[in-house]
Amino acid sequence: MAPRIVLPPAGSIGDPSVGGAVLRVYNSAGLASDDVLVELPASGWSRVGGSALKGWRFKDRTGPIKSVVVKQDQITIKSGKGGWSYTLDEQRQGSVAVRLRLGNTDGWCANVPALAKDGPQPTAKSDHPGLFKGEHKAPTPETCPAEPGGGRGSASGAFLD
Repeated sequence: MAPRIVLPPAGSIGDPSVGGAVLRVYNSAGLASDDVLVELPASGWSRVGGSALKGWRFKDRTGPIKSVVVKQDQITIKSGKGGWSYTLDEQRQGSVAVRLRLGNTDGWCANVPALAKDGPQPTAKSDHPGLFKGEHKAPTPETCPAEPGGGRGSASGAFLD
């Protein structure tokens, strides 16, 4: 069975309106040292839905992440205006990983390789200085790629308490 995104209940160790969240974007191929960690404070999180929890939403008008929405089996992240430090100045990225932790959980991750095309240099048009285009609908990894500096360990795509 594929890993799932299961909403953390309100008041649990995964409730981001209590414990905040952390978003990490890093080079998972070992081709670059890019590693961006963004704190998403509890004050920016709110519930989606009325009495029945349908998800969690983060909003910030000035930071590197504008919004995050976590719903059952779906996470949407939109970048903001300031403070983003992930660069694309290396020859290649190879692959990029994203990890979202809500509260005190291992959270979820995605790992996306560069978009491959036919030819002798299959990713040359999608992975070069200034540009990284990832594969569409990359499968969810069974475990998160190793984080630079020995992060908190591996998680599946499922919510972990």
